[in-house]
Amino acid sequence: AHLYIGNVRVRQGLTEQAIGAYGEALRVDPDLAAAHNNMGSLYAESGDSEAAMEAYRLALALNPRFHDARTNLGLLYAEAGRYDEAIVEYESVIKADMGIAEAHNNLSMIYLNQSRLEDAIAESRKAIRLRKDFPEAYNNLGLAYGHRVFFDDIVDAWRNQSAGWIGINSKSAEANSQQSK
Repeated sequence: AHLYIGNVRVRQGLTEQAIGAYGEALRVDPDLAAAHNNMGSLYAESGDSEAAMEAYRLALALNPRFHDARTNLGLLYAEAGRYDEAIVEYESVIKADMGIAEAHNNLSMIYLNQSRLEDAIAESRKAIRLRKDFPEAYNNLGLAYGHRVFFDDIVDAWRNQSAGWIGINSKSAEANSQQSK
């Protein structure tokens, strides 16, 4: 009952009362993974990422297949720049249930941050295959394509610039050689 009351209080925007209700739910049943997960979400919203991560880890210790807690933990890891840990969480969700489009999309975002563009494209496509009406996944796909195109253009520009510098420097060397004769 306390878990339900906490959920209602969250929807009402009554965070302190929700925390109280979840705390009471955990006093009655300390093994209630959903209450730990929900407390983690409230901690995350208040900016206490460490407490949120600990709450999510407790939820996962109680229920390793709790996808919401694993996804929430992955999001916090990603926000903290702990991409390798986030990847582990999302891959675990995908391994347990290939049909979770959000996990593929979240992986795509991490791969974008790591400039792993082909991986980002592949994960965005998987997310879109699973959920056609997923604007965030389409956005990530577009970003990955854009980065890939511009990255290739940048590399080409640098190559051309290098070739230009080599050409200029050889011409300068040649001109200097001619002047000294």
